[in-house]
Amino acid sequence: MNPGKPFTCDEAVARIDDFLDRELSAEEMASVAAHLETCAHCAQAFAFEGHVLDDLRGKLRRIDLPPGLVDKVRGALGGRDPEA
Repeated sequence: MNPGKPFTCDEAVARIDDFLDRELSAEEMASVAAHLETCAHCAQAFAFEGHVLDDLRGKLRRIDLPPGLVDKVRGALGGRDPEA
């Protein structure tokens, strides 16, 4: 990979999920973003994936959690707040 240069389609598509989750390095984020600015096909795939994730997150927020589940998860995480 050449830092700061746009990825190819294959490289960008392979990283779309991590890009959406902001789990890439700053250089990789910039390279994916640069590719998406110049490639309509990949930008369309990115938009589709983003909409799917947004819809899923919205549906998950509407689910009522069983009582005590948040405390169990925090306990499993060693008492740290998962939102932090």
